[in-house]
Amino acid sequence: MIKKDKIFKTRKLRKLKQSLCSKRINELRKRITPYELIFKYKLELAEIEFIFQKGFIQGNDFIIADFYLPWPYKMIIEIDGEYHNTEKQKKRDLIKNQYYRDRGLRVKRIRNEDVENFDVATLIKLADAKYIPHKKVNKKK
Repeated sequence: MIKKDKIFKTRKLRKLKQSLCSKRINELRKRITPYELIFKYKLELAEIEFIFQKGFIQGNDFIIADFYLPWPYKMIIEIDGEYHNTEKQKKRDLIKNQYYRDRGLRVKRIRNEDVENFDVATLIKLADAKYIPHKKVNKKK
C-alpha cells in the first residue's frame, strides 16, 4: 500500500517540475532565435502541425524540444546553434536524442546555417516513406 504522504510529495514534486518547465519554455519563447523563427514560418506555410518549445518531464529534470511534430510525424526538430559544437553540449544532445527515441519519437537536428535552405517537405519523407495523410471517412447511414 502506498502511503498518502508519499503520493502527496510525488504530486507536489511533479507540479513543481511542471511549473519550472513552463517558466523555462516561456523564457525561451521570448528569446526565439532568427533561425527558429524562419523554421517556424516554414512549418506554418507548409501547414504542418507543431508545438514550439515543447517540454518533457524527465526524472528530476525536464527537456525542452525546439519543435514537436505530433502524429503522423512523431518527430522532434532541434535547431542547433554554434554552442552545440562544444563537447559538453554534444553529450547533452546525445542524452536528449536517446530520451526522445526511447519514447518512439524521431529526432532531426538542423544546424542554424542549414535552416534557410531546409526543405520542409523533406519532413514527410523523414517521418515515413509510406506516409499517407489521414483522411476522414464519411460513414454511410
